[in-house]
Amino acid sequence: MRSRGVISRWNDDRGFGFIATDGGGAEVFVHIKSFRHQYKRPRTNDGVAFEIQSGSDGKRQAIDVAFTRGRSLSNPRSVKTILALGLVFSALSAIFVLGKKNIFPTAIFWFYVLASFVTFCVYAIDKAAAKNDRGRIPENSLHLLELVGGWPGALVAQRLLRHKSIKFSYQIMYWLCVVGNILLLAWLVRTGHLNEVLHAIKL
Repeated sequence: MRSRGVISRWNDDRGFGFIATDGGGAEVFVHIKSFRHQYKRPRTNDGVAFEIQSGSDGKRQAIDVAFTRGRSLSNPRSVKTILALGLVFSALSAIFVLGKKNIFPTAIFWFYVLASFVTFCVYAIDKAAAKNDRGRIPENSLHLLELVGGWPGALVAQRLLRHKSIKFSYQIMYWLCVVGNILLLAWLVRTGHLNEVLHAIKL
């Protein structure tokens, strides 16, 4: 017999949470792998239908979990993902065009692409570490990568990997890094120091 309830707590970084059943009683543990439709990320207060089984530790856990409230791919998260990818594409396109007009050295575009790729990979490693209870990458290290130019890759990782996209304090620091990077780039161009920096890092 299937039970019904709502997700009362959800840790998206680690991929698990708890369900409050309609009949009351203790919350039921649920893992992301137990959902039928894994292309939809669970959220707090989502309605779900599920079966209950006892895990190896004897505790109840939900299996064969399905959402009971319609959630199309045009939900707010999907819209945010589209906007984020559009912002990244626009930013990198602008840098590429400005390089073609000799406002930036051409190498600066490839620097942002490389920094973004590295940052995306670091996010993916940290996401995997969070899911498997391994040592995490310090947030300051992630912010440093964002500040030096990897913020486009970080934004893509936040939306596609669903990592660091909810924590408010992290998002504040992320956008401060974005603004800081843009201001730093503008200052380097204005003062003529950009070529010196690129030469120092062999670009």
